[in-house]
Amino acid sequence: MRKSVKPAAHIGFVLSLIREDIHHYENQEEKINNWIQKSILSLKCTEISLLEELRDEYHRKAMVQKQIAKEFQATLGMFQHLQNFNEFSDQHVYINS
Repeated sequence: MRKSVKPAAHIGFVLSLIREDIHHYENQEEKINNWIQKSILSLKCTEISLLEELRDEYHRKAMVQKQIAKEFQATLGMFQHLQNFNEFSDQHVYINS
């Protein structure tokens, strides 16, 4: 039989995946940048250009994931606010009934 998982665990899992993606992209960007710096004298202009494009792509992906995390956190905040409001409203109705 499957165990039920609380919504907070699901949310934590999604956020951890987003953070892992961000870390991976930033790490790849840094590795490529280091490679460019160490090999700049031996690389051709086209090779440098391609590596810079790849580095920039990793940077863009990290920025997208950061935006996703920010929007996800904002959505969670609104959801929690609404949930608290609904609980307050339910209590208010119960008291007045």
